Amino acid sequence: MAGVCAFGGALTFDRAASVPLPPLSIRAIPDDLPAFDRATWLPNWQDADGDCQDARTEVLIAESRSPVAFRDSGHCEVVRGDWFNRYNGTIVRSASRAAVDHLVPLANAHSSGGWEWSTAKKRQYANDLRRTAVLIAVSASSSTAKGGRGPDDWKPSNRAYWCTYAQNWVKVKQAWGLSATSVEWHSLRAMLDTCATGGATPTTSTTSPGAGSTAARLCSAGIPTMQGTVQPNELIEISGVVPSRRHPGILWVHNDSGDTPRLFALNATGAARGVYPVQGTTAFDWEGIAIGPGPQGGVDYLYVGDIGGSALRTGIQVYRVREPTPSGSGSTLAGVETLQLEYPDGPRDAEALMVDPQSGDVYVVSKAMNGASRVYRTAGIVGAGPTTMQFVRELALGSGVMVTAGDISPNGTAVILRSYARVHVFARPVGQPLSTAFAQIPCDAPAPIEIQGEAIAIDADNGGYLTMSEGWHEPIWHADAP
Repeated sequence: MAGVCAFGGALTFDRAASVPLPPLSIRAIPDDLPAFDRATWLPNWQDADGDCQDARTEVLIAESRSPVAFRDSGHCEVVRGDWFNRYNGTIVRSASRAAVDHLVPLANAHSSGGWEWSTAKKRQYANDLRRTAVLIAVSASSSTAKGGRGPDDWKPSNRAYWCTYAQNWVKVKQAWGLSATSVEWHSLRAMLDTCATGGATPTTSTTSPGAGSTAARLCSAGIPTMQGTVQPNELIEISGVVPSRRHPGILWVHNDSGDTPRLFALNATGAARGVYPVQGTTAFDWEGIAIGPGPQGGVDYLYVGDIGGSALRTGIQVYRVREPTPSGSGSTLAGVETLQLEYPDGPRDAEALMVDPQSGDVYVVSKAMNGASRVYRTAGIVGAGPTTMQFVRELALGSGVMVTAGDISPNGTAVILRSYARVHVFARPVGQPLSTAFAQIPCDAPAPIEIQGEAIAIDADNGGYLTMSEGWHEPIWHADAP
């Protein structure tokens, strides 16, 4: 195989793009490459869980911005929905005009090393639902126009999506051990350069918060580096993390939907420090965790957000419990309060939960494909039972920027939100309520490329932040603020 080189073990960093670039093998396509046979990869979409909904249907359901309509009561075939075509910025509402596209096309995966795979592995890739970036809903016409071409030969006409498209392309290839050609890599680098400006979308421009402020320091953080690896085998879909403020070096984390209602304590390098079932709760779709004040003064409480659910829930649950002292073996957490929070304006999907350390306000930020995330809050420390949240503001983060996690600095002066590809920091104006931070233009902080990043937290001493991704034994990334 001609012309092989690789980016070595340490990640390189492109400060202009604000993203670390992972090691990818750069390989020429071999002269004796076997012919691509699509039928070997995808003779038909698979129904891995046997619920009559194949991989295509699962993606259409998950990516529709409103509840889908099925052909009949069997709920096996989608006929209508509301899909945002990230490739060109249009809307598709008929399933017959929608396509589930392989972001890295099967033909490209074949020439990038997949030709050596077994038939079983090829079909696993073709139906991969575990990694969000592999399969996306677009229009059938866009999918046809793209075909099997790579970024050196085809790019989305929606330039605002270039940053996310290129980052996800790299994530998929890294996750599956696929290579890239040199011309493909140069095209990806050009697309990654748009990450600094958000492509053609002016709403993603940045500003500089006050010099020396926590927000300014976070946005000036250094290159994210690995501080450890998540070690417990049970942690396969981490969707929330928060550092303890009373027990240095302890991280509280939890899984996404599909797990039992429990928290895990980790040390700073990812080793297990106990499992803590949360008594009297359920785990429909846990998406965020925060730490903050509660009913008893001088006590830190953990807040766990059952707030996900693909925009089908008008009401959500946030569980509040006193932070335990990590024992190493874990114990059941009792005395849990259930905060029943209602949206004032209809159902939302959300993954970001935060608590203001000064007022005790609970903040929830919705997840929106078009970047128009909506911010909601409670007024102060609320008790168990129903509470209608207040609408704060709609953000303009840019097309394709979906908020997956957030945190408020322990000193209460900065808010950090993350999407799959970016980290945004909002500065709280001096002497103003935290809600006014969301009226500011955020600055961008360095973000690592992760398979599916859904967790972020600011250090207990305000001195940096860490991020984590779904997946088995994923890295714990940390960025030090100056």
